Amino acid sequence: MKNILQKIGRSKDVPVAFIFKENKLLIGLRNYTPDKWKAISVWTAPGGRCDEGETLETTLKREVREEVGIDDLKITQYLGSVPGAKEGDVVYVFKAETK
Repeated sequence: MKNILQKIGRSKDVPVAFIFKENKLLIGLRNYTPDKWKAISVWTAPGGRCDEGETLETTLKREVREEVGIDDLKITQYLGSVPGAKEGDVVYVFKAETK
């Protein structure tokens, strides 16, 4: 897992985390608008796009802190990668915990 977390991401790489606390999963309803992508609402896990030079781990921890305020993220497992919603995107999925 460490080699995946240390991968330098591209702008089309999107690490996300399924975050568990006391056996409960954190998900959120995200409302997109046509100016950002298209008018759609979807259930999502915290995460986001890599900035230039960031590792997947740095991106994931930054995005989780920005989106939901969690700063004690413990990444416990790499679950795999899947194509993203936008062409060329790759979503890297991790399992994580927080206190």
